[in-house]
Amino acid sequence: MTWFSRSKEHDEAPQETTPAALDNQRRLVEIDLKSTNVDQLDDDHLKLVGYCEEIHALVESMPGGVADRSTLTRINDVFGKLLDYTNTHFTREERYIERNNLPNYRLQRMRHEEFLAMVSNYKRVFNMGHVAESANVKDFLKSWLVNHINTIDYHTFRNETYIPPGEPPIVEQELELEQDQDQDQDQVGE
Repeated sequence: MTWFSRSKEHDEAPQETTPAALDNQRRLVEIDLKSTNVDQLDDDHLKLVGYCEEIHALVESMPGGVADRSTLTRINDVFGKLLDYTNTHFTREERYIERNNLPNYRLQRMRHEEFLAMVSNYKRVFNMGHVAESANVKDFLKSWLVNHINTIDYHTFRNETYIPPGEPPIVEQELELEQDQDQDQDQVGE
């Protein structure tokens, strides 16, 4: 079950035309995710979306929002997998951004930490048996992942600075200031 809507805009097909790359591109378009043009990161995004779709399906399967112990156990298990793989992916993505000197590093870190905290909180709430949060979890996962991948990741991997609407552009300016200070300290030490 895919619950992400399609939009009219999609990235061009990747340069690589292997069956796996073409299948990945088809899946990205199917769930309306823009490609980072980094195969490993696109694979990660698809896997994360798969976990979110699994949580969505489990929540939808609860009649009247009431979950039996088996469903709660399965939701908890998928939340655990989502958290583990999200940590792996965020580490990989942040290293790639840093290594390639791409913009938005601090914004990425901040958003990644927010997402992990929210998913951990939803997992804790479900573990306590508060399944009334089920509608919130579906909305949050869908909104956050699609928005993050299609805006912050999209701009970052095109080497474009991204400033979220309504937020001051301080995030990247602070990072540039820190880099300048580090360079000044290195020059003083020489």
